[in-house]
Amino acid sequence: MNLGRDLGLSHFIKHLNDYHMEELLIKKINQTLRQLKKFIKKPKDTNIGYLLNRLKDINPMLYEDYLEEYKIIFKHHKKFGS
Repeated sequence: MNLGRDLGLSHFIKHLNDYHMEELLIKKINQTLRQLKKFIKKPKDTNIGYLLNRLKDINPMLYEDYLEEYKIIFKHHKKFGS
């Protein structure tokens, strides 16, 4: 058993899983933001906070971008009484 090689493989698998998780989270966040923009759902009826927090662990810069977009949409919902 080559310990160095095993650690490299597990590190690779972790990054691969993070990549797929990031793709899945981005897809779900985009879908939720579209629903909010079109007033299909209300902010309280979504799990956007959970999705954003999961993304924060994987890609903090992308998290910031989506958080800013969500804040704008949330203000719009408050203004128009969703």
